[in-house]
Amino acid sequence: MGRLIDIPHAQEHGVYTALASAGITLEQYLCISTDPKVRTAVVDALQAEQEAVQELSWDTGSQIERWLRMYFEQDGLRIRDASVEKAQAARRHGFDRLILMAEGLGTDAHLDSLERQGVPIYRSHSIFDTIVQSVRVPDHLYMLWCRNGVEADEENANLSVAQLEQKDCQTLPERIAHERIHNWETHGHLDLRNVSLCAGSRTRAFVPGVCWDARLLVDAACFDVEYRAPGLRARSAVMVATQSRP
Repeated sequence: MGRLIDIPHAQEHGVYTALASAGITLEQYLCISTDPKVRTAVVDALQAEQEAVQELSWDTGSQIERWLRMYFEQDGLRIRDASVEKAQAARRHGFDRLILMAEGLGTDAHLDSLERQGVPIYRSHSIFDTIVQSVRVPDHLYMLWCRNGVEADEENANLSVAQLEQKDCQTLPERIAHERIHNWETHGHLDLRNVSLCAGSRTRAFVPGVCWDARLLVDAACFDVEYRAPGLRARSAVMVATQSRP
């Protein structure tokens, strides 16, 4: 298993060093939303740091091990029925990030855990689980593969949910779980430049969206199902077969 990033060390020698090398102060970072030039420079520095993380192993067993450790450390869960063999059998070329959805943990639980780790979050609604409907719900443990990029899939850019109906795409709970594991591994964030369209979920006639802009922005009803834009991207998913429930 690859060595995990030491958070205090990353804070001392990682992003702050990158900011300094780019000629940016922490005070400027904290107000990036008001200065597009500073935002671009900060995003470049943060993304370079995240993409430089090579210590982690991306084999299937190591990824499952990290998920189990994170869930135990942050949620007190002991998960024993995550099959490496089934996950490996479903793995496809280009889909190298495993997402493990723990039974009973929905969007709200994942967001609460991120906040406990000090991640600032904007929530469009105080409760998501009762208003957002998804094609998959974590009423049992299941897994899926997606692309291992900081930004959502370029191939899905400028496509509306209506155009993505024939694809399996991440739901809102899956996208937030993805944020959790990425943050736990790297102390970083996803979607620094674009917005993840959670095409597997709906809030009435609208679709949730998630991105990072000095805080995690989570909007349950961000876009109409017909809306599309170059900076709006869904994350494709490859599902892992699960054992039938009794």
